[in-house]
Amino acid sequence: MNPRKMKGCAMDGMTQAELIASVEGYWARAEANRLERLALAPRIVDDIRRYIFPQMLAAGFAVVEVDYDGFADEGSTEGVRGFRFDGSTIDQGDNAWLIPLETDSAQWGAHQSFEGTLTGVVEDIVEWLLEVHHDGYENNDGGYGIITLDIEGGTVTIAHSQRRTETDDSLVSY
Repeated sequence: MNPRKMKGCAMDGMTQAELIASVEGYWARAEANRLERLALAPRIVDDIRRYIFPQMLAAGFAVVEVDYDGFADEGSTEGVRGFRFDGSTIDQGDNAWLIPLETDSAQWGAHQSFEGTLTGVVEDIVEWLLEVHHDGYENNDGGYGIITLDIEGGTVTIAHSQRRTETDDSLVSY
């Protein structure tokens, strides 16, 4: 058996050098995609402010907060809260959450689109923000945080925490 050829795996028949090049190529493409998403982020957030925020303001929303949590390869939003200008809560059962947000897909270009009811659009925005800034937040010990859409103030804030398990082991033998 030739030790330089990989056997019994998806890379069957590849040399070690070919396998390393393939893996390096994968990670290079993944990093390029991540950097592309990061570069587009300010433009997309500006579009959210321009097209989505005015409709949310018209529906009476001043701020929307979304809690998210991820652990053991599972991630989800844990709570979505809406607030009026006077600070009172907009309950999830309120019809304001069900308003359809009007967006012309031509406005967004090819880079991103958010359409549907306010609830669905908020969930899509949260998923997109997490993919751009904390992709993989649900893996291993996971991450959690709050995303705040300050519609009145025109800001989008992500407060994120990442959990880590750390082990320091030592063995001394004489």
